[in-house]
Amino acid sequence: TINGKSLVATEGDIVILNASVVHDARSDLEHPVDRYSCAFKDLKLLNHDLNQILPNHLSPIIPTGKLAPVIGSYFKMIYYQCTHPGKNTFSICQHSVCALFALIDDVVGECVPDTLDYLTNPMVNEIVEYMDNHYMEPLTLDSISKKFFISPDYLSHIIKDSLGISPINYLINRRIGESQHLLLSTMLPISIISEIVGYPNVNHFSTAFKKKIGVSPSEFRRQFNIDSIPPNVSKHTCSSLILFAKERQI
Repeated sequence: TINGKSLVATEGDIVILNASVVHDARSDLEHPVDRYSCAFKDLKLLNHDLNQILPNHLSPIIPTGKLAPVIGSYFKMIYYQCTHPGKNTFSICQHSVCALFALIDDVVGECVPDTLDYLTNPMVNEIVEYMDNHYMEPLTLDSISKKFFISPDYLSHIIKDSLGISPINYLINRRIGESQHLLLSTMLPISIISEIVGYPNVNHFSTAFKKKIGVSPSEFRRQFNIDSIPPNVSKHTCSSLILFAKERQI
């Protein structure tokens, strides 16, 4: 689900998310796929705005066709280097990323415009914007519905119809997504991150995080604390994101 629009990615597809794009990804249990993820900050590509990888008029799901094995090999290389760091890991990853951008630029150049709007209901747009700006507050179904002078049932209906998930699940996704950024981009204590994203009780936060991500916040931070990043290169919250769907080995 990307900006409220439900899309389907299959093996070999690239999913490109520009800065501030709200998203939620889950795998089909009958046709499972995993994904490689690569995030960037302060990215400026030629003829693109800051932290923009994909032009706004294109669909974020990009089929790679015959280039899928080649593109996949670069993601595998980056993943291997980050999990088996050596003295040249950072340089290898940098060159691999540059090659990825060049290949993706070739693929994107052949894409047709996506003329569909993500959210066609103006009220849904307003509600989603409100939740994005106030997710750290103690929002409830009742408080949101009162804000927009509608019933809780109608609120649930229009959000579920447009986004495919309930308003509360959208809030949870928003909070957990922001907590992931903070866990990787800062050294703030988990209890502070919990409060920042709208969970005054850190135990409730840890439970919600593990239910959504599959591991605890501390384990998530430990897993993605890549030792191969040189000490003089700071880690920041990602602004743009590329996902590459790969077949899950069962």
